[in-house]
Amino acid sequence: LKNESSSYGSFDIRTSAECPNLKKICKKYKFKEIAEEYLISKKTDVFSINTMLTKSSNSNHDVFNLHRDTDSINSVAFFIYWTNVNKSNGSTLIYPGSQLFNQDKLFSNFAFDSTNLKHIEGDEGSIFAVDTWAWHSGNKEIETNRLVTWVRFSACPANTYFLDDNYKFKEC
Repeated sequence: LKNESSSYGSFDIRTSAECPNLKKICKKYKFKEIAEEYLISKKTDVFSINTMLTKSSNSNHDVFNLHRDTDSINSVAFFIYWTNVNKSNGSTLIYPGSQLFNQDKLFSNFAFDSTNLKHIEGDEGSIFAVDTWAWHSGNKEIETNRLVTWVRFSACPANTYFLDDNYKFKEC
């Protein structure tokens, strides 16, 4: 929080994976069942959990550029807002429906119109399911610190499952 050049930080994986409130939320709102339906697979499992704190800074991190998460084209993430999130306080921008664009084409081939971007806004306690293969970006506008957890499900392992050591917490 004290580093002015940093806009982002996250809890270690074990802290998120073992959080009793997060476990209750995942079970109550049937994240696994929703992910299985969306991904059309009974082999769906959590491959990434990240609790992130975002704060105002002068950072130009890549997350603020329009992108899609290329580590898995077969995933769905559940965002849980622990703080109020809106246009002026860190809401993610998303191009709705863009997860359906062909993966083998460049985004510039599509009729991009920035008015198609929507903010994923919600009060503390809001939960959203997001296909992060859709084009999206972080939002530099942050008035107060934003705290959010994402729980990503996939039907097949993805790069981050191994790179971030998520596999070590499978029992959680």
